[in-house]
Amino acid sequence: MGSARHRAQEVLEEGDHDERGQARAVDGVEKKHASRSQHPPDLAHHVFHVRDVLQDIEACDDIERAALEREVFGACREVLNRESFRKCVASCHLERLLGNVDAGDKASPARERFGGKPPTAPDIENVHTLPRRDEPLGKGEPRFTQLLKGCEGAGFVPPLVRPRVVLLQVIHCGTFCRSHHPRRVRLCPQEHGALVGMISKKKVDSVPQLGNLANFDTLRTKYFLSQDNEQECARWLQLALREAAAFVQNSDGHKIHSDVTLPHLEKLFPETSMPDAGDDLPDTFRKAVDVVMRHSVRVASPYYVGHMSGVTPYFSLIADLLICALNQNVVKIETALSASFVEGQTLAWLHRLVYGQSEAFYRKTLHAPESAFGNVTSGGTMGNLTALAVARNLRFPEAPRKGLAGALAASGHTRLVLVASRRVHYSVRKAASILGIGEDNVVEIPVQPFENRIDVGALESTLDSLKAEGACVLALIGVAGSTETGGVDDLLALARLAKTHNTWFHVDAAWGGPLLLSRTHSPLLRGIEAADSVVMDGHKLFYLPMSHGCVLFRDVHALDALRHTARYIIRTGSVDLGRTSLEGSRRFDSFKMWFFLRVLGRRGFEALVDNAVSLGHAYGRLVEKHPSFQLTSRVSTNILTYRYVPPEWKAALERLRMEACPKNAPPPNVQAAVAFVTSVLNDVNVELQKRQRQAGRSFVSRTTLESVYAGTDTVVLRAVPFNPLTTEAMLVEILAEQETLGRDVFRKRWKKLRMNAPEGFETILAEQ
Repeated sequence: MGSARHRAQEVLEEGDHDERGQARAVDGVEKKHASRSQHPPDLAHHVFHVRDVLQDIEACDDIERAALEREVFGACREVLNRESFRKCVASCHLERLLGNVDAGDKASPARERFGGKPPTAPDIENVHTLPRRDEPLGKGEPRFTQLLKGCEGAGFVPPLVRPRVVLLQVIHCGTFCRSHHPRRVRLCPQEHGALVGMISKKKVDSVPQLGNLANFDTLRTKYFLSQDNEQECARWLQLALREAAAFVQNSDGHKIHSDVTLPHLEKLFPETSMPDAGDDLPDTFRKAVDVVMRHSVRVASPYYVGHMSGVTPYFSLIADLLICALNQNVVKIETALSASFVEGQTLAWLHRLVYGQSEAFYRKTLHAPESAFGNVTSGGTMGNLTALAVARNLRFPEAPRKGLAGALAASGHTRLVLVASRRVHYSVRKAASILGIGEDNVVEIPVQPFENRIDVGALESTLDSLKAEGACVLALIGVAGSTETGGVDDLLALARLAKTHNTWFHVDAAWGGPLLLSRTHSPLLRGIEAADSVVMDGHKLFYLPMSHGCVLFRDVHALDALRHTARYIIRTGSVDLGRTSLEGSRRFDSFKMWFFLRVLGRRGFEALVDNAVSLGHAYGRLVEKHPSFQLTSRVSTNILTYRYVPPEWKAALERLRMEACPKNAPPPNVQAAVAFVTSVLNDVNVELQKRQRQAGRSFVSRTTLESVYAGTDTVVLRAVPFNPLTTEAMLVEILAEQETLGRDVFRKRWKKLRMNAPEGFETILAEQ
């Protein structure tokens, strides 16, 4: 391998200090193959390509080296006939791969890659050898001209010319190869000037400056879709689709999280200034695949059960591609004609799902310009902000113009507050900050231990206290599927209290909203229909790709509180959607939800939601039965929390969990024992989760709950199984891996921490 690396360096090193060496290498390859008509003339390119890859192979470990060698094999085998491939591989000293070339070898990678059929030899009619670096322009001009015409005829990507460097990317027989590397050819100034002149259709006597390289005509014809470059665009889209599919399916077996460290990632992105001349499409695409995609988190893996991001149906690629091609700006009808009606219809469908008004109501309201069912947003954060902004403006109509402070003082209230449970999403505090309410005025109510639903009794007492002190409760916020535990508040009770105290009732159903599609699980959200506003996220349990959210209003005139107009768009009397949204220019993301609902229908989504909740409950049962894990919250939907515990401690810890709750007021020795155990196991579970992520076979997240043991913050593992490809057997595997990691970490930590145990600790744990 060392000699191969040496030859690769001789061929591929660039720069003025090595131009002559590179020229000799190019010349040598040409002479070697020019007289062999039976070999494709583009063999030289592939020799350079394989040698380029060899530099990467040399620096890899055995496993990755084997993978890269297979990639080289597949790349070259795809575009060369068998005999040429043999010679290309032999020239790079990869003879050990030749055993896989024979079509008769049924186990060969070639047969696996091409479905058991060897690839056909390519049509090489228009492919030309590269010009010699040291060949005089006058003598070689016809050959050089032939090369350029051949590049165009054979499908070479037209180069975005740089000073003395041209990038050529082979597009052979309408097929891109994933591993093709741009071929760098060093030209003399005279040749470079001639090349630029031919591309720009005018004479160039000298090397142009950087500012003239990316000329308008070249960019227009190269990158903006027309009949002339339609095939070129289609080839790139095909390549992008193949890379996307390879990433989602993870056919190469990469870890869920890359092994790359943050310092190394910093080195991969060192530039502080944008590219001047540009890197061209082949170079940029290669970096996107080799750096960005390679080090992205593989959230589509069925073993990735740690967050609310995950797999999407493959037709999401179709929807996103159409959105990109349409490029509609739904702020105004002049840039979003049918898109405006798609968004209105989608919001009507979701509004009906939540509020269930009559058919006559929706027919009357659907296209009425003075009405609005809600807004499509980038996610729950913007949805919550929009809902609370509407609540503020309706309660204090002068606030938008004169400011909140003056409006609040005129109302006679001492302060303005939002009330929600401790499981409310952090975006509510962000909204309070933005709207001038203040994060300190978000009053959080304790949740029921283990259940993680708002304590309604504590809520009633708090509302009475706030009223007595002269505070104005702007909104009471219910949680329908909390981010940390999946718990759902008693929405019926909250609706009743909101009505009693004459306050806005908002429900954050960013996660749990799709439960309404399930006849089995929709009762969990009973009372949501009384909410003044509701937020739901499409990029969570609706299985849409990032990003999509919406906010809905019971009163279709509520958004008048945000209505604005301008002279050039969103004029008075217009039907522009931007009249009632906080955001201005917006992507046509409502198309994704419209497309998904059209494809799957209500019953299709019901099947997905039911499966997700079933997975969550199955995982919960596995945890409860396992001797090394303790369930730390009730499984209401498909989010659950748990932690690793030593098997000999589990029974005692369950008993202590029941004793160490606020109502039982455990004795000091029990509190001390709970605090000590929690401290030890917090360290163990943090380290367990880190090691599992580093191993890369599976992934769960972690959080900290105050509701497991009263007065104690407990680190817990958090799982969100909702991938339709995840099976119960996979969940068993995830727990088995965690048990092994947890046992190893605990044994090492316990040896050091045991001496710090409080007096009587062993006795308390031993009591049954």
